Amino acid sequence: MPLVQEVRHPQSLDFANERKVVLLRDVHGRTWEDIRSQVRNLRGGQPSISLMKRVYKGFNQEAGRRLYKYKNCGRRPVKATKAVQKFLVQRLLALRLQCVCTSATLQRELLAKKGVQLDESAIRKVLRRQGYFWLPKAQKRKYSAERRQERLRFAQGVVQLSRARLREKLAFSMDGVLLSLPPRDPIDRRNYCAHGDGFMWRQRGEAGMEQLAGQNPYPSQCPHSRAVPLWGGLSEGGFHVVAFHKARKFTTEEWCNVVRRGKLKKAIQALEPMKPHGPWKVLCDNEAFLHTASSKRTMAAEGITVWSMPASSPDLNPVEKFWAWLRKRIHHLDRKDLREKRPAIGMLAFKARVRAIISSRRAQTVAARIAGGFKKTCKEVIAKKGGMARS
Repeated sequence: MPLVQEVRHPQSLDFANERKVVLLRDVHGRTWEDIRSQVRNLRGGQPSISLMKRVYKGFNQEAGRRLYKYKNCGRRPVKATKAVQKFLVQRLLALRLQCVCTSATLQRELLAKKGVQLDESAIRKVLRRQGYFWLPKAQKRKYSAERRQERLRFAQGVVQLSRARLREKLAFSMDGVLLSLPPRDPIDRRNYCAHGDGFMWRQRGEAGMEQLAGQNPYPSQCPHSRAVPLWGGLSEGGFHVVAFHKARKFTTEEWCNVVRRGKLKKAIQALEPMKPHGPWKVLCDNEAFLHTASSKRTMAAEGITVWSMPASSPDLNPVEKFWAWLRKRIHHLDRKDLREKRPAIGMLAFKARVRAIISSRRAQTVAARIAGGFKKTCKEVIAKKGGMARS
């Protein structure tokens, strides 16, 4: 049986006595002293006249009851007035042209501009009733039966490992990423900063609006002068950079030079692996330069062997999730620069920004959590019979 509980101060009035105060004052026209003698608080004593006046003042004749002020008792209103609804739509139409406008963004705007605190669920309900929907752009990779079996075997092998054994085997999850600077041309820069907004509140018929356009479908095809290739990796110890390199792809000779200079070994040891001095296994995808005979010999000399993952399986390489987080963080700062009318950032400043983000405590915590959730991702792949896990 459901239980409804109400907490009141011992010197306050219950509902029956609150009703008596209003009736004696309005219907019978009694004085406050007379009413005080006929009303009892929760302790059985006579209430103060100031308390009865507050009860009477709070009574709403139209509603036929006392209206409680939720902000004074910790509760939030769950319904929006027509004025609040109009304000939410107006702010949405303005803010979605400047940033990724979510229900949380509108909640902050409503509190700052109107002093009204409304639940996010109520805001989303208002937008949907006004014809605005949160429309995602999501695509999941499809796999053949043979590729599904390969992914399934890999995921099952990971799940069978204990936590300690998995951390020992996953000494380093490694891959490269191509970051890019925003262009200097004002229009191109605005288009660039608009890219990546995969979700937005809009009406279903607004897909072709020019004001909402600007998404570049080929962000990776940026010119060489703006490309910043980065190679790095993570484990439960955090994230570490292996190298910034000039070309978009490593050659076998370039990679061997990086390994000989100890950069890969230094990155692994910086994350405090289970075996401080090796040997280590490095999880990576099927980049050709990593699997040549020369690369394998050079890495073996440093106590490093490659742990290959199934082809076309970015969800099975934990570092891919970190790249997504890093891109989002950089993109946020690019949009902030544009919003505050700062000039486009240069190459040296961009690399310094990337290093600052990566070395932050927040980034290291994100990397450690991603590595710690690797087994959970593999369980999801098994549950989907080799299908792609959530990004």
